[in-house]
Amino acid sequence: MHAPKLAMGPYLKSVEKACHPLPKEELIGIILSLAKEVQGDGRGKFLGNLLAMLPGEAEAHATADASAKADLLSNIAALKGEILERIASIEDGSYWDAQDYDDDEEDYYSDADPDLLGADQQDELAGFFQEADRFFLHGQAEAARTVYGALFDLVEEVSARGYLPDFAVDLREARARYCRCVYDLAGAGERVRHMLAIMAVDRPEHNFDSVLSREYPFLQDVIDAQTGDLADFADFLPAWENALARKGFSQDRLAELRLEAAFFSGDLAKIGELARSWQAKQPLGYLYWLKQLNLTEDWRQMREVAREALAKLTPGEAKEQVANHLITAGQNLGDTPLVLEGKQEQFKANICDANLMALVNEAGRQGKRAGELASIAVLLREQGKKHGDEHVLLAKALLMTGELGQAFLLARNGKEVGWSHGNAAGLLFGAILYLVSGKRADCLLINDLLKWYANQTAVPSHRFSVADESEPSCCEEIRQGLNSCEVPAKDLAEYCQWARTIGGKRINQIVSSKHRFAYDRAAGVLGALAEALEASGQPDKARELLREYFHDRFSRFAAFRREVRTAISRSKPLEKHRKVL
Repeated sequence: MHAPKLAMGPYLKSVEKACHPLPKEELIGIILSLAKEVQGDGRGKFLGNLLAMLPGEAEAHATADASAKADLLSNIAALKGEILERIASIEDGSYWDAQDYDDDEEDYYSDADPDLLGADQQDELAGFFQEADRFFLHGQAEAARTVYGALFDLVEEVSARGYLPDFAVDLREARARYCRCVYDLAGAGERVRHMLAIMAVDRPEHNFDSVLSREYPFLQDVIDAQTGDLADFADFLPAWENALARKGFSQDRLAELRLEAAFFSGDLAKIGELARSWQAKQPLGYLYWLKQLNLTEDWRQMREVAREALAKLTPGEAKEQVANHLITAGQNLGDTPLVLEGKQEQFKANICDANLMALVNEAGRQGKRAGELASIAVLLREQGKKHGDEHVLLAKALLMTGELGQAFLLARNGKEVGWSHGNAAGLLFGAILYLVSGKRADCLLINDLLKWYANQTAVPSHRFSVADESEPSCCEEIRQGLNSCEVPAKDLAEYCQWARTIGGKRINQIVSSKHRFAYDRAAGVLGALAEALEASGQPDKARELLREYFHDRFSRFAAFRREVRTAISRSKPLEKHRKVL
């Protein structure tokens, strides 16, 4: 795992703090130790930089840099022309006419979507940014501003034409340095106007994640770009706040810049005022407020603000994040009912498999599983009436409570195809065979089939998460529900007949249509049906079923027959039937 990146300002302050009390001899020793760490190809550059920083060298160095800046701007302009020419050739198709593919068709198609910048152009552009950084780090703000300006004009023009490839430059940090140059060089009366333009305050952003993941800096990044405070910051800040306020709050970036400015004023109440004023029109207000409370570990206040926000916001990504803050507050307060409340709100804000399992697992830990599943079923039925796309989640919840009859009514009209995509028939098929088999653990094909469809994601989350392997899976929760239920023999016979019918249709549809990549699934269905018959005391019917599909219906489908042999070889209950194949 990579260590977090340090901004230049805090980094230099830490270095200065470490070096300041050291005597000259120790500092010389440290510099020599650092010099020894430099690889051979970097020693010349290290020595050149060191010598350029010596007293008496700065003036000569600055004169050389003035000439270097002019050459650099000329080279940036030339590179920009080359890149725009390349883009034009890609757009009009002449790019491919100029390529030498040696009559290799594979090479032609492998370059069907080339980067807007060639590899050499990416390296050259990265080198120019390094030169701009050198001007900045050597205190030549005016030269750095000019070079950064030319580079970002190039970057913006290319980005407007398509996707800018990653050319190994931290654009967020480079933009922060550019903004620092603009701030430091602007007159006091002009700073706000220049900063509004350079900070891209109106740029559309739709991302509730950490600001650290974005390419555009905030004011804190500008401060951290260099050591020393921003000049006249006490006068700049209120003018900056007022200028941002005149632009509104609908764009996420603009809203967060306003919240950051309120935070710099040292008044958390001002952030709360903005959040309450914006409410659902701009959820970032509440999210920013909660993030600050998280940083200060004010868990009780976080609880109250999160509850307030949940009452104001509509379901969606922002409300889900608010619920996560409520969960965090509950965990830190040792308040388990509050944690459960947070997971309830999380599920209602974003109805998906991941949040369903988080809620069910938490309810199980707190001994409230049955009641929570009943509430979940009510909610999902209401959602189904509105949207019609949560019925697989409802089937899962019903099976977790052992309500096989209700799940059957919900999913019995499902088709024999699409079991992996919004169709609960596969899940119901596995659950029925699990009960018909007497819930035997050695019926491997049935258990694997149930596990496959139970653990598949029916409704994905829009946020990345990694399942906690220590928590019960969806299949384990469903097995718990099925293990607790008793189904009347008459009803089970009806369910079994349905499973036999839809299972047969699925096998026929896959194999007859020659969907070779699905033959293993068809073989798994056949094996699971045979296992259920064998486990329920009907070995003759199990043998006849295998014979029917293996020898009679699909005797000419060698690939399918091979998959059937593989499936049956894994099943202990069907061991004696292997000779039929």
